Amino acid sequence: MKPRFDYILDPCEQFVVWDNQAGVPAMFEGRILTAATLQEAQELTAFLNARDCGKESGDAPIPFPPANWRRDS
Repeated sequence: MKPRFDYILDPCEQFVVWDNQAGVPAMFEGRILTAATLQEAQELTAFLNARDCGKESGDAPIPFPPANWRRDS
């Protein structure tokens, strides 16, 4: 099964987190989730996919955002 969240490289060479279930970019607090590096994109999508799986299995939700995530203004 395809994971819910993935990342794509947009035309501006920023990584955008993609929500495969909704078919749109993933959003947090009204902003599209982007990452400046491949590593950040991989960590963010891994976090979101783990969080999504945790909700389905009934585990306690993982707080968002991960400690090392930053949001550019």
